[in-house]
Amino acid sequence: MLNEQLDTVKEGGLFIDKIDMLNEQLDTSEKKVGCLLWKIDMLNEQLDTVKKKVRYSEKKVGCLLSKIDMLNEQLDTVKKKVGSLLSKIDMLNEQLDTVKRGGLFIELFEKHKQFEESQQKIEEFEENMDNLEEKSLGLEKLVANQKAEIQKLEEELRDEKDRAADMEHRLQGDIHDLQDSIDEGNQEIETLSRYKKGYDDLYLAFLDTAENEFTKKRKQSVISTKRANLINNIESAQKLEEQLQTVLNTAVEEFDKFLEEHKDELQKIETGKEDVTEAELEIQEMDIEQADQELEAVQERFKNTVGDITNELQLLKHHSLTLQDQLQKLELSKPSHGRKELKILEPEGLSKGDSILSAGLGDEDEKNTEPDPFIPQEQVFSKYAAMVYTSSNNGKSFDTFKEADFCPSCGEKTVICPHKLPGSEKVFKLPHSCTHIKISRPKVRVNKDIIEEIMKPVSPEYTIDMAPSSADTSGYQRRPVTDSATSRGSPSIMSSEAHMPHSLHRLFDDYKDRTNVERNIPRPLPLDRTLSQIEQFWTLSQIEQFWSYLMWTDENIDEKTIRNSVLDYLYMFMKERYIIEDIMFLCTHDFLSSVAEHSGNDKTVQVFGNILAGNLDGACFRYTMLLCDFIDQVEWKEVEDFRVFAGIAYRSMDDEDLETLQMTYTSFSENKISGQLVCQFIMHLILKCREPRVFDFENKLLPFKTHDAGQQVLTEKEFMDAIDQFVPLSNEKLRKSFTGNQKLLSDLMAYGCGTNIQTGSNHCIP
Repeated sequence: MLNEQLDTVKEGGLFIDKIDMLNEQLDTSEKKVGCLLWKIDMLNEQLDTVKKKVRYSEKKVGCLLSKIDMLNEQLDTVKKKVGSLLSKIDMLNEQLDTVKRGGLFIELFEKHKQFEESQQKIEEFEENMDNLEEKSLGLEKLVANQKAEIQKLEEELRDEKDRAADMEHRLQGDIHDLQDSIDEGNQEIETLSRYKKGYDDLYLAFLDTAENEFTKKRKQSVISTKRANLINNIESAQKLEEQLQTVLNTAVEEFDKFLEEHKDELQKIETGKEDVTEAELEIQEMDIEQADQELEAVQERFKNTVGDITNELQLLKHHSLTLQDQLQKLELSKPSHGRKELKILEPEGLSKGDSILSAGLGDEDEKNTEPDPFIPQEQVFSKYAAMVYTSSNNGKSFDTFKEADFCPSCGEKTVICPHKLPGSEKVFKLPHSCTHIKISRPKVRVNKDIIEEIMKPVSPEYTIDMAPSSADTSGYQRRPVTDSATSRGSPSIMSSEAHMPHSLHRLFDDYKDRTNVERNIPRPLPLDRTLSQIEQFWTLSQIEQFWSYLMWTDENIDEKTIRNSVLDYLYMFMKERYIIEDIMFLCTHDFLSSVAEHSGNDKTVQVFGNILAGNLDGACFRYTMLLCDFIDQVEWKEVEDFRVFAGIAYRSMDDEDLETLQMTYTSFSENKISGQLVCQFIMHLILKCREPRVFDFENKLLPFKTHDAGQQVLTEKEFMDAIDQFVPLSNEKLRKSFTGNQKLLSDLMAYGCGTNIQTGSNHCIP
């Protein structure tokens, strides 16, 4: 029977499954035997328990005996079943041993394993064939595309060759035409040269022999000397320095352009939303981090570029100074009777035309004359001097007059000047055959340091001026709006600009005090660029760079910078923007020059310039930006809207004052209305020192003036007491900063207005 089962397993391929089935039957039988043995043990235990616990009686003994017999019978039945199961297990074990002893088991198992491996290989080969077919199709498509592209390129090449041949033909014709023109020009030159030679020979034949020899000597070429080479090298160094400075300006311009683009990219990232998911927040952080990495890379590249250019400029400057020293020594080494003094002028001032290497050479002094003790005062007399040139060929060329020599007061060669005429008259001998005389006046050479010292305005101490007793005046002698103003006439508020104690020249004086870096090749900024930079500084609504920086410093005042002015913060901001100190000063000079240039064309620039110069306080712009923020919220349609706005913004003004202010605005805006015009009008009032809210707060500060009535200023203690009264919750460090820098009343006005807006007082602007 076992052999038949093995044959069946061999034929059906289920040999391994049969073995598993036999093992499972064996395990099942063993489990059943275990259960029966456990049941026998349990019955024995029950029998022992019954024997111990039961108290025998005549009735119960019979029951127990019958129960014992029944249990014994069950035990015998179980033992028989166990015996049959054990015999079956032995039979199965014998069958399993017989199967294992059979030699076909291993061979069948190996064949089955080889069969499975073959099937796996067949599947792998089929997959490889599919992949190769796909690659083959892709390569065929690629070859077809390449062939089409090759045909297209061949057609383009043929067209390009045709166009090149046509152009070559045209250019060849142009070359022939130009060659013909050149030949004609050469022939004409030869013909005219013969006529010119004959004319010159005829002209020289009528001249005196001595004069003829003198003319021939003048036509000889001048041999280059060491002095001429030094001068040429100095001029070349100067030109090269100008080129390097132009390249430096270009690098700064590119850096500014990148900063503007970087700012625009950051503004596009919306970071103020409340319903932002974590994924959007991560994307925003990644964008900001990427922008910061780009900024760091550009800043590093900018520092390297500027460093290389600066090193080249320093080497070039050293080389130029060496050449100038050599030229000075060469001039001093000449004999005393023919010595020519060389004037090496140090660069002065901050004029746009100066250069570090433009330390030019002065004109030569052919005579070793005594210096004039009145030279600094008599430089302007050069307008009465004259240089004479003579011509012997009907004005075709002019020669220097023999009597000309160098005048140290005029700074040039002169024939006639107030410094050299010995008497009331002097006779000059003209050269032989002189036909024309040319007279020219030398340029006026004025000492810049003297002129700057004379033109520098007086800079008095800047204090908080107060009115002595009346509310109609203030420390700047400002007059309130009068009742006599009409729409046809100019009211007092539209009168000439109030006198400012400092001019914008003070910005450049401060620049000179801060650094010795000179701006030799300026980088002019147009008005729109200047306004763009000022917007970066001041626009509160857009939270631009410097305005945010300044507001941040207001909230995080450091003890080291508590006494800094707005101009100091400007230099600090420029240092953070341009990183390198020298570049910071150069760019600051460009910006200050642009502010000075455009201050007369735009009120915003004018207010900003006066704040930097110290005529107005930085809180003026803070206050203006607060008002402009409110002005932007108003929908302006008619000129009468300004009356309503003024009534809300300036609650302390009565109806007559509001009417006067309305007419003043109408005259200023030419009966037009817009938010920009209203902002310009507010800045116009601030420039005139006639802003109504300033008067209101000045009147409120008057009761705090306790010292001598003859003085029109508040002490620091009085001003601090006033601030405690009006703005008790303000920042203590901020108050110290304002009072330490002698801030104007508009500091209290700006930040007091901000506090009142939060508390809802009468000065709130909706």
